[in-house]
Amino acid sequence: MTYEVGQVLYVLNAESMRVVPIQVVEQVVRRTIDGEKVSYRIVVPSKPDSPLAMEKIKGKIFESLDLARKNMRQNAINIIDVIIEEAREAAAVAFKETNDTIPTSPEKTPEDQESLAAPKEKLAEVVELPDGKKVKVNLPTSVDEALSPMQN
Repeated sequence: MTYEVGQVLYVLNAESMRVVPIQVVEQVVRRTIDGEKVSYRIVVPSKPDSPLAMEKIKGKIFESLDLARKNMRQNAINIIDVIIEEAREAAAVAFKETNDTIPTSPEKTPEDQESLAAPKEKLAEVVELPDGKKVKVNLPTSVDEALSPMQN
């Protein structure tokens, strides 16, 4: 991607699940015999006097808050769709439901299909408690896992 000096971008930090604004403060162009390489230096609101190399930023970078919002919504929809699909499959197995009796979900995009086919990873969320402590909460990745505390 190409950015302009002074441009404000937004980083979705996967660890904290926050969107952090950054500003491009420097563009560095290196020309060598092998070609040209462009890199950027940015600042974050908490350290405006300490530019960082953009490559060191962990997270997905968006050019607008609207694009960040759309990405976050799509990620949430994908997670919800996986949970719903697992519930549908569990109902079909446990209660001998057929696909004819289980309501179908809205039309899926190719990205949705990809997310359903992807291996199921542990989902984690960082939550800030009222006293300011941050804790990591593991979310269930399957219906069986979600119901297991209820079965004890």
